[in-house]
Amino acid sequence: MSGAADEVPETLARFRELGAECAVTLRGRSMEPTYGDGARVRIRGGLARPEPGDVVAFLDRGRVVVHRVIAVEGGEGSFRVRTQGDANAQPDDWFDAARLVGKAIESARPAAGALRNALQDMGASVAEAVERCGFPVQALLGASLPVEAVLGRTPGLTTQDLERELFVRDPSGRKVHVLNATAREIFLALDARRTLAEIAEELGRKYGRDVLGDVLELAGSLLRRGLAERRAAT
Repeated sequence: MSGAADEVPETLARFRELGAECAVTLRGRSMEPTYGDGARVRIRGGLARPEPGDVVAFLDRGRVVVHRVIAVEGGEGSFRVRTQGDANAQPDDWFDAARLVGKAIESARPAAGALRNALQDMGASVAEAVERCGFPVQALLGASLPVEAVLGRTPGLTTQDLERELFVRDPSGRKVHVLNATAREIFLALDARRTLAEIAEELGRKYGRDVLGDVLELAGSLLRRGLAERRAAT
């Protein structure tokens, strides 16, 4: 389904009760030009009444969908919502408050979505574009870390590993981050001894493909979320 996220619905249903934040990955182009296929969208969990214009995540027949609110009826706790993808001609069906997961809290990078789509059309990978074009491509994609950067996990974090995803709680205990399987593996690989290029090389051998672009992007996301920190190379 266009605009559907690839995270596990049960995971997001749990995290919304905590009011925690996480990032979901969109599959489809129903939210273009705001969010492109493969865009990472940060969602803050909660059941607060949204307003028209908000972008929200909601549960729909076992899937998680991220679309824009076009109408809300009812008061706090007993409202219903109607949404529509920015690129869709027709609105979605109404849904009630119990199916709301949370609101988007991070602005999109339209240029990143357009660039990703262009790369796919040309049959080029993000890593190839970084190699050919250098730092500006990484900046557009939100992956500003150089390949020689060394990151370590932030001290004081506590984790709960569910294999398909990893729950990471910050030192204060007030914020819980949900990492999908890919982000989990990169987070666990951060050991303050290897560069991001070395981590990408190891994971590339494991999966039989070039994962440098994924490592750079997700490592940057971990850094921005306070789950990782820059370290001096050893």
